[in-house]
Amino acid sequence: MLITPNEKENTWNVYDPTTDTIRGPKLVVPYGKRFSGSSKGWLVTVDKDFSVTLHKPFSMANEVATVRLPCLFPPSAEDDLDLETIEPYIENCNYHISKATIKADPLANPNDCVVVVIYGEIREVAFIRPAKDTTWTKVDLKEKYVFDIVFHNNEFFALSFNSGRLESFDISDPRNVKVKLVVDGDDLFYLVKPYLVKSQSGELLRIDMDFRWEDNNNTCVTKHIKIFKLDLNESKSRWIEIKNLGDEALFLGDNSSISVLASDFAGFEPNWIYFPLDIDLFGDGGTSWLAAYDIEDKRYMYLAISSSLLLKQPPIWIVPTLNIG
Repeated sequence: MLITPNEKENTWNVYDPTTDTIRGPKLVVPYGKRFSGSSKGWLVTVDKDFSVTLHKPFSMANEVATVRLPCLFPPSAEDDLDLETIEPYIENCNYHISKATIKADPLANPNDCVVVVIYGEIREVAFIRPAKDTTWTKVDLKEKYVFDIVFHNNEFFALSFNSGRLESFDISDPRNVKVKLVVDGDDLFYLVKPYLVKSQSGELLRIDMDFRWEDNNNTCVTKHIKIFKLDLNESKSRWIEIKNLGDEALFLGDNSSISVLASDFAGFEPNWIYFPLDIDLFGDGGTSWLAAYDIEDKRYMYLAISSSLLLKQPPIWIVPTLNIG
């Protein structure tokens, strides 16, 4: 489902891109917030004091729908930021977390829950186990400017935005987080937005979206899309380009990007990629839209033109789950 803002009523609604209609009741989640991510049916927000809150919009009446997490490394003078830089950053705290992923539902499986975030101006990585930890723990990756992160084969994998360097880390011992290089960077990532997705067959996929900013109409246009799967090898792992996803469809964005079997969801096509324009990288300006990409025919289809309000509150995919207690 795609969650979109309702400008008239200051609420969030569920939007069905297959029929261009709003479905279901209004969601009981903060309106004046940017969602920093969605994962396992939860939405992530950052508060003014840089604490983090998880919201579950699809829950039973007797279920606690929020989980409060501690303060996440707020900016300070120690970060070499002057007052003129820190004050606007604090004012715009919604962007402190670029992306977030959750290993397991904090209500259904609290002991296995880990929340991992990409945060700060240089996009570092930190994690917390809500049922066990009282503070966040930084992950000392070699490469900063991480763009995406995913849990795969009992490890977290982090992909950098600048070089495409892929690193993995194991947090089974939080006091001694083990980080290792999986695939080195190749300096080919200029103007490429990379996404990590775990396929239905259990493979790790990387989707490169080659974009260009067009000054004449002030919009960002995706020019090319390539898909790779990770070939894990003890001697040297590598990315292998693939041309077909079979029955799978991918949903990319600020959420934890996902893969589904299109045959299980009416209205979505197999071997297609669905994505909203992620304006967060480019600031205000331009047109927000939802697009789909046919991998076999290499063609785009625009599913909807959204209101200008989406420029400040972008839409986000979510996979609803219910905990019945």
